[in-house]
Amino acid sequence: MHDLTWPQKPAAFWIISPGRCTDTDLNSFGIVDTQNTPVKEYLISDFARYLISPDPVEFEKRLVGCEVHYHRHTANRKRSKIWQILPRGLQRLRKEEPQHSELFIPPRGLRIPRLNDDNLATHLNKLYRLLKSQDPIYQGLEDLDRSKIADIVGICEDLGGSRTWLRLRGSIEAKIEYIGREIFKNVGVVLEKAHLTEGVFELRGFNFKSHRSTDRHRLLTFFQGGRTRACVLDSDRQIEFWLEESPMLNYLHLLNQSIDMNPLLKDVFAQFLNGKAQPLKLLFRQNLAIDYSQIDLPTVYRQAIRDGQMGYQDRQTILSALIHRQWGVSVHYLPGSDAKNDQLLTNLSVMHDFRALDSIKSHLPDLYANIKKQAALSDAGNFYLLDAITGYQDVE
Repeated sequence: MHDLTWPQKPAAFWIISPGRCTDTDLNSFGIVDTQNTPVKEYLISDFARYLISPDPVEFEKRLVGCEVHYHRHTANRKRSKIWQILPRGLQRLRKEEPQHSELFIPPRGLRIPRLNDDNLATHLNKLYRLLKSQDPIYQGLEDLDRSKIADIVGICEDLGGSRTWLRLRGSIEAKIEYIGREIFKNVGVVLEKAHLTEGVFELRGFNFKSHRSTDRHRLLTFFQGGRTRACVLDSDRQIEFWLEESPMLNYLHLLNQSIDMNPLLKDVFAQFLNGKAQPLKLLFRQNLAIDYSQIDLPTVYRQAIRDGQMGYQDRQTILSALIHRQWGVSVHYLPGSDAKNDQLLTNLSVMHDFRALDSIKSHLPDLYANIKKQAALSDAGNFYLLDAITGYQDVE
């Protein structure tokens, strides 16, 4: 097996190296039916491994309340017994009454700000414990009729203001006690893995403080059964886990290209490393279809149009080419404590597939050649940075 080494010192923050062909014997991993199949090997960073790993991730969210689910009405339960003695064909016609529930949460507009002063946070927590019995949520929980409750689900709020469920264990009494004890505190949340859904990744489970640019993991790709397969090796060069989702490698390459090409995004990850910003989500979205006829053209095209004194038809050809084959790589995060109102900040890299410019190659050769110099080829394709957009979002 060839050893992969860096041709130069790795960047402070990187994702995946270029791939190299290797003579790895797949039979040694118990992988069969791959005779004469080329094997490609990559180095990936700790952060890349985190994104594609099937391991669960854990981080903290603030518990802000709960939803109480009540038993269905007693009369409905009696009718249920009647339905049970009827033929199965008739049981399919049965319609259940929706289960009644009640929310115990503070108003959406009421958000407790982040406190960077530990002494102040400790003092306010002591005051809250003294006044807890007067809190309407706490009082509401204490007054609940336990016999009517079917279940209680916690509600957590993240740093960006979005709310999610928290499944609780134990008896109804134990769940009420837990909510009353942990309300407005940070509690541990466990997700199945960092990859939440197609193109969406949770970032809070990764420890950026422990990141070292020299740490790396080996990733193999090869062709088997009519499709490309990929796996990550452990330190003993045994298979640690398989990549089940086919777009994963493309995501890694696109992110790597975005960080290399977008200085704003590179700075965002530098802030994560030094603790000056708090990461939330990473998103990949295909076919953004941003229409530049409605907004200013990206800088490189504005300059080209000014220098070349292009006519109306050339401009329309460029606009038509730009709207196709766009990929968006966006990072949602909270900046440092000096940012206004703790608003969610988003950095979007609009990556453009160079193949979309085939339509301007013949009659705008200078512009085509200029953009070609900026494009970088990877296994995800030949992309260049079309636009970089940063802005605050309203999290309410």
